[in-house]
Amino acid sequence: MKGAFLRFNYSFSKSIDDASQLSGNSTGGFAGAQDSRNLKSERARSDFDRRQVLTAVFSTPLPFGRGRKLLREARGWSQAVVGGWQMSGSASYYSGQALTITSANVDTALGESLRPNRIGSGRQPEIEGAGRRGIDYPWYQLTSFEPVPRCASRTSCDISPNGFLPFTFGNSGRNILDGPSQQFINMAMLKNFRMKERKNFQLRYELFNIFNHPNFQLPEKQFNSMR
Repeated sequence: MKGAFLRFNYSFSKSIDDASQLSGNSTGGFAGAQDSRNLKSERARSDFDRRQVLTAVFSTPLPFGRGRKLLREARGWSQAVVGGWQMSGSASYYSGQALTITSANVDTALGESLRPNRIGSGRQPEIEGAGRRGIDYPWYQLTSFEPVPRCASRTSCDISPNGFLPFTFGNSGRNILDGPSQQFINMAMLKNFRMKERKNFQLRYELFNIFNHPNFQLPEKQFNSMR
């Protein structure tokens, strides 16, 4: 159809660093370095890494009303849409942001670590009949992580079921999991009215997130605060 426009973009990428910001951290990242003498252990996906990004936009004149006559007579884009009905929309999809798992209520003086020990992948499969992941059951597997044991005294230390020792750094890396993906689809219907030679008036009706798709923020990253 004359006057129609479509643009589609897709990117597949990976950003790696050992610190995404000069100070602090993003919602899912990790502030500073767990072990300042081993910065290589901080090398991982960036806080802002989005593996896949897809965007699309379109616009097309509609073949009814005054717009139909203009389409038959049009020789260019501006003539095809001025004074007629037009439909446009946009769509975007982003894969999940990187997420760092941490421990809650950490006391480093008692041998604990900000990051826990990882004993599994942490990835949570969809559980049939259990509802929605991240809403009715945790976004990631809580049992894949274990806090670094604490020692209240020389004779009073927590016992790790997997043999981990206190006063060590947790082996769970930085930004090891993906948060929820996000998608947005927007639509618009508009009518252009010619007002004199150089002026136009546009009436728009817009719908944002037309399919009412829920887009969630990152889940709670302190795994033992949800138990």
